[in-house]
Amino acid sequence: MNKKHTKALKTLSAVLDGVKVKAAKPLIGPSADLQKAVTTQTTTSYLGWINHAGRVVDGTYQVQFDMPGTGWSSRWPQWAYEPALAALVNRKRVWLITTGEPFGPNLLQVLVTNQDV
Repeated sequence: MNKKHTKALKTLSAVLDGVKVKAAKPLIGPSADLQKAVTTQTTTSYLGWINHAGRVVDGTYQVQFDMPGTGWSSRWPQWAYEPALAALVNRKRVWLITTGEPFGPNLLQVLVTNQDV
């Protein structure tokens, strides 16, 4: 992990450690307030779906992440590919927290939401 990712993860952890969600009203995906909270100077938040995910002959993982009107296809690390594949198979949305555009090297977190595609 590079210095950029380390700094972003520290910032993100500080934000998420202070977030409270009311249990009586379950969220479907991240709330607008939560999405805004994690969007800092070092992180960006994206909510979308996985269009395709699979293995490449060289052993890496290829994932296509889409949002309305746009999409990004790149190699993702295995830790991020696994929840992406689960989201694809179960037709769930994903919430990405990144250090830039949602390409594999920029990923900090890949969270599968309860919201169907």
